[in-house]
Amino acid sequence: MYTNINNVKAQCKQYNTCLNKLKKPFVLLILFIVLKPVFIFAQNNSFDVGDMFFFVSPRILTDGYITDVRFGTRYAEKYSGEILFRFSHESGNKKINGVQDSLNAYSEKNFEIFLLPFQRIFIKSQTSEFKAGPGIYYNYNTLTEKGFFNMPILEVLGKERVNSYSNDFSMHTLGPVLETSFINRVKYFEVYSSAGIVPLFYFTAKQKMTMVPLLDPNYAEYSQKKSGSPYCYANINIILLEYLSFDFLYDYTRLKYQVIDFDDNLDWYNPSRTVVLNSLKLEAAFLIPVSESVKSKIGLGCSWDSTQLDSAKRIREKRYYFVFNTHVNR
Repeated sequence: MYTNINNVKAQCKQYNTCLNKLKKPFVLLILFIVLKPVFIFAQNNSFDVGDMFFFVSPRILTDGYITDVRFGTRYAEKYSGEILFRFSHESGNKKINGVQDSLNAYSEKNFEIFLLPFQRIFIKSQTSEFKAGPGIYYNYNTLTEKGFFNMPILEVLGKERVNSYSNDFSMHTLGPVLETSFINRVKYFEVYSSAGIVPLFYFTAKQKMTMVPLLDPNYAEYSQKKSGSPYCYANINIILLEYLSFDFLYDYTRLKYQVIDFDDNLDWYNPSRTVVLNSLKLEAAFLIPVSESVKSKIGLGCSWDSTQLDSAKRIREKRYYFVFNTHVNR
């Protein structure tokens, strides 16, 4: 009797990896690191920025975008610093799986910072470079959902067949990150690679969910402060014949936290869930030289994403997108 209700339950929930507002001193530190190289670059019309580099890389999806902005500079013979900002936004409308007469309108936003101020350069030559160092990772994620579902089976239980619901979820995450990067350049072949891990992170989360008129009371709220691990990522960029670029990007996250749910008696409760997220992206593009130190990239990408909740079957999604990239002095 409760099969369809449980199906609605499973589909109405959203589990996201999200993240804690920056304190004022941290914001000022980031602004200093970012604005100083920007001012230096603005004063140099010839693009001769020496040991500095930056790139902007928007990815345009059918339901949103992902944009990376990265700055870096070598401030000593053996040390360099970098900061990466990542913005993403996805929104759209879809049905609840298994419920034909339903609608879920969603909007998810994500903001990440990778602050790497102390990267030690272990190898430096005309063709190669290897560096590694610690830093700070921050993520802020929000999800907003609104919708309805129409289930005639609910009338058998003495309930209204048409119900509306909403879900507002936000999370802040902060933790240490260790990143390594390797560069090798020879004629007609270049490799740029990096990998990082956030071994332990601290997060705070808030969620508010409503379901009217199915549940009484018709809303529930929950907040929590916990730690988790790990978050891993790796990127490889290969350039062939100076004009062809291929990128391989991978992300892995494992997170255990509590969510808002309701049981078979239609009472709110807060079960603990484990979510595993995997994402693999492959990109191919043409490189367009703008000047000696400035290049642009235009191409296509494909991502394979999977989400696994506890021991349930993985939910897989495949998406195509456009790639645009401009980098200076990489």
